[in-house]
Amino acid sequence: MRYGITLGSNLGDRQANLKRALDLMNDRLTDGFPTSIGPMYETSPLNCPEGSPDFYNSFVEIESSDEPLVVLQKLRAIESELGRPNHHERNAPRTIDLDIIYAGDSILNHPDLTIPHPRALERRFVMEQVAYCHPDLVLPLQTQTVSELLEEMPDDGAAMTSVSDEWAF
Repeated sequence: MRYGITLGSNLGDRQANLKRALDLMNDRLTDGFPTSIGPMYETSPLNCPEGSPDFYNSFVEIESSDEPLVVLQKLRAIESELGRPNHHERNAPRTIDLDIIYAGDSILNHPDLTIPHPRALERRFVMEQVAYCHPDLVLPLQTQTVSELLEEMPDDGAAMTSVSDEWAF
């Protein structure tokens, strides 16, 4: 199954945090390998505590034979290993944040995981990344491509600045 996963970091060496998280995903997800990787952007924080530092964000699509809840468990273990506390204030600054945006055509409503990600369509930086990699992708529960959805999204006021197109290599 192909998993669309966003990566974010706004503490420590943000670029190194994203690179290390990607390396760990490749190592830990069963049969895991990236099928596409988006550029890295610096983005202003949305809905975070006042004074939160800017994020480095990116997107990766990884093929894995793991089931969605297993992927979630492995992503949470990676977050923990990279210094994110298991219990934290919502939207608090973090060394790494890994979110599953989609899992193939799966639709999942579980207490620990909702797929597709319930707030993806509210976050321009997420949709920009997905559209960069897969402009014609139609997410589950949608009828328009991510590019079409992105065109209709209002500006959320979050600044996005390109950091690197080839950060993962």
